[in-house]
Parts: sequence; structure tokens; C-alpha cells
Amino acid sequence: MSSSSQLDYLGGSAAAVLDVVHQRRRAEGKRWRFEDSKDFVDMPLRASQRDGHRRLAQATGEADVDAVLRECFGSPGSDLEVCDPDDWSASVPPSLRGSTERGREFTAHVHGCWPALCKRGAGQVDPRRHTLLRTPHKMFVPGSRFREQYYWDSYFILQGLLVSGLERSAAQLVENLLSCVERFGHVPNGTRGYYVGRTQPPLLSEMVVDLWRGCSGRGSLPEHELDGILTRALPLLVAEHGFLTAGARAVTVTGGGESHEMVRYFAGTACPRPESYKEDVACAASRREGDGEPEEVYREIATMAESGWDFSSRWLRDSSRLSSSRITRTVPVDLNTIVARMEANIARIAQTAGRSDLSESFLNLSRRRFRAIDAVMWDAGTGQWRDLVLDEEGAGYTHGGVAYASNWLPLWRDQGPEGKDFEAAVEALEVSGLVLEGGLSTSLKRTGHQWDYPNAWAPLQLLVHRGLVCSGGRRGRDLAEVIARNFVRNVHDTYLATGQLHEKYDAARPGKRGGGGEYSPQTGFGWTNGVVLKLLQEYSGALIP
Repeated sequence: MSSSSQLDYLGGSAAAVLDVVHQRRRAEGKRWRFEDSKDFVDMPLRASQRDGHRRLAQATGEADVDAVLRECFGSPGSDLEVCDPDDWSASVPPSLRGSTERGREFTAHVHGCWPALCKRGAGQVDPRRHTLLRTPHKMFVPGSRFREQYYWDSYFILQGLLVSGLERSAAQLVENLLSCVERFGHVPNGTRGYYVGRTQPPLLSEMVVDLWRGCSGRGSLPEHELDGILTRALPLLVAEHGFLTAGARAVTVTGGGESHEMVRYFAGTACPRPESYKEDVACAASRREGDGEPEEVYREIATMAESGWDFSSRWLRDSSRLSSSRITRTVPVDLNTIVARMEANIARIAQTAGRSDLSESFLNLSRRRFRAIDAVMWDAGTGQWRDLVLDEEGAGYTHGGVAYASNWLPLWRDQGPEGKDFEAAVEALEVSGLVLEGGLSTSLKRTGHQWDYPNAWAPLQLLVHRGLVCSGGRRGRDLAEVIARNFVRNVHDTYLATGQLHEKYDAARPGKRGGGGEYSPQTGFGWTNGVVLKLLQEYSGALIP
């Protein structure tokens, strides 16, 4: 389904009818069933597309709409069913058996969550009636409203699957994403048709390398199968790299008398997100002078969603208004770091495949990109790397905000930064105010956006943790352990208080889930499970007293 027909069916007149009824019910003091706009676009059609669309567009009142929804649509997410992973075992691997009874009980619970997050299509997936994208294997979903496989979530889920001994499932997770690149030329934000117009932080190369390293020589997956995944992945990763580094995503920045090729996020749609149609239309309608036309606002919002940080003051001129986004003029620290690592990963895979020419080419790209990151993003005055915000003409730039957790991601490389930059960066993070009792806070700004203070997100804990370990210094490793211990204990204490694992946590108040954002806090939760298991394994279960 193209983005235009997708919007016409999912986000245009059908959503507009629902919006009218929603507003009417709110005025009457009644709750409309779609408090979350995503529910509607996750409802598979029972009728033909034309008939369902026509009947919904012609509905004149809430009773008519209710009748159409009952007769023509299935319930949200009914196109998926829960299933056990193919290699599931309830037995906790020895590497996860903690040193305390509380630790063992908690670890067993987290390990035991995988079957609840494993899904497959319920019957035949017809693109004319389903927004769900076909995948060759079972998928692991984050949880709650997130009823499909997501791109960067999958990286953190994969870490947990490998720790849990589910190597076959980890391979299937990777193969699902490789099939997306074959089909679309990139990995969509998630495996729904309405996500195809944007991607997410490109961590597929990390997944391929981690799968290869985690399974090679262990016998859980035959060596010829691992070799086959590498062979299949190499041209697809090269294709994804081309998608990420060309067109509007490519940016040339001048610094230190030298031109540097860098990348930015840039969504391929300029319309309301179908899964947040009502919210996006309201945002565009509330724009102010200087915010751009509605189409520009829609692209900015979709691009913020592509970054994974949806939403954060990091992207906004005015932290109270999403319509003030400037993300399409921002060159992000974390994205460029991930792409530099992607280039190094492609070089490794190419070398293994006997493609020394390709390996050398991508290794040089990685080195140049890391040099660019250090040349134009490093801020010696604050001891961190900072986003670049391009001016309106794109001829110059200023540095973005300080004390965002993403500013320390360039520590994550095979060798620490040259000179003493890594020591200054570690010291700056120690005193930044981001390292709190409940983990690493996303920022220092309390804005109500979910990617701001005081929320602690599992992905940032692991990525910054890895950077600190890569820094090569004792001080960095010690700080990495502090962040890991504080976050895992926060997750544990919140689990004891709520009985659930959550999407995000309050770094300032351990034992509390995180909040903010455009949807209610979610449980499950795939990337939290994966990161917690990985950190528990790394510290031999000693993080929970």
C-alpha cells in the first residue's frame, strides 16, 4: 500500500469521521472508544476495503459508526496471535542464575516474559485488509499498544534472546528485518504498512554481528546457517547504508577547514501519521508563525518519530510545542555514531565473506565519519559531543543542547576517541546530573515529553553503558557499572510495586514507572526485558541485593 492510498484509507476520510464522532462524544462528556488513535489503524477489515471505507465515510452518528466498526472491522491487533518461540525453554540459563534469592526470582520472571511477546499472523495477512506487514518468521513485539515488530526495539530484544539461550528466535528476528530491506530498501519503523515511510535508528548491522558472535561455535545454530545469514545480510546492509546516506538524509558540514559527510533523519512522508492522525492534525492546526506549513509540520513530526526520540526538547525550538520541531535541520550525534559503527560492521562482514575491497572501503568510511564526529561535534568546553543544528540556508550550524544522554554515544566504538577526549567525556557525564539513583536520565529538562527528564529508557542505559566500557578507562567502567546497577534495581523495585515491566522508568524516583508522551505508559516490555537480562548476565546477577 502506497503512502498516499494508505493515508486516504487509514488517515483521511475514515479517520476524519472518527475524529468528528470523538469530538462530539467529548462534548457530551462521554468517552470515545479510540482514546488511542493507533487502535483504529490496527483493526483488520472484515469487509472489502472499498465497502468498509464507503460505509465508514457515510456514517452520520455514533450509532452508525459503532455498527460499521462491529460489522466491518476486527478488534485492534486481532490480526496477530500469541505463540511460543520455536526454541522456548522455561529453564533459566546458568549465566542468569543470580547470587540472591530475590535476584533469581526476578530473573526467572523476566526470562519467562518471552512467550507473551512472541506473535505470529493470525491467518492469511492480506494487505488490502490488514496494515500488518508479512514477515517470514514469528516476531517479538514490545508489548501493550505496540502489536508489531519494531526496528530499534529489536536490537535490545535480541540481546535478551541471546542471553536467554533463544538463538533460533534471535536469528528469526534478524531475518524478519533483512526481509524488510529486501522488500522496501530499508527497515520500516515497524511492521505495519503505515510505518513504511520512515525508519528508526539503524541497528540491523549490530544485530547481524551480535548474532554471529553470540552463536558461532556454540552449536545452537549450524555454522552453515550462520554463514548463510552473513552472506544474505552483506548486500542488504550495503543497500540500507545507501538509503541512509543519500538524498535528503545526506548533509555536508564544514568544520576545521574541511568538509565532512554526515547524515540526519528525514522521514519520507509529509502527511499526518495514520496511527496518530487526530493528534497530528491538531498539532498542525495549532502551529504559530515560523513553524512552517502543515506539510512541513507533518514531516517534522514523522521525522521525530523516525529518530526513536518521540518526543523530546532535543528537537524543539519551543519545548511546549511539537510544531516548533527543527529535527530535519539537526545532524544527530547518535545517528552518525550508529552509521559509523554500521560501516565498521559491514567492513567486518565483508572481510569474513572474502570481499577485502568492500571491507577496506567501508572501514575507511567508518574512520572518516568518526573523525567528522570528533571534528565538528566534540565540545571541549562541556566534555561531550553535541548535535549540529543547521541554519535555514544549510550553510552553517550551531551546536544543539547540552546534557542529553545521546551526547555520550560516540564513546561507543572499537577504540576510544583519540587523545584524552574520552577521559573528559566520562568526567563530564559523572557531573552532568544525568546519572541518577534510578539510572541515566534522558535529559535535564522536565517538559512532559517522554524523552526528557526524569525518564530513564532501557536503550540509552545499554548504549551509553557500552560506550563507557569502550572508553578503555577504569573510571568509565566504574560509571558504567553504576548506571547498570541503578537502572536494574529501579526496574526490579518497580516490578515489585506494580507486578509488571515497563517501557520507561523514573530515574529520579526508583520504583516508579516513567510518564509523559502522547500515549499512556505501556507495559511488556521488550527492550526493557532484553537490556535487563544483558546487564544481569554481564555482572553475573550481582546487581540485585
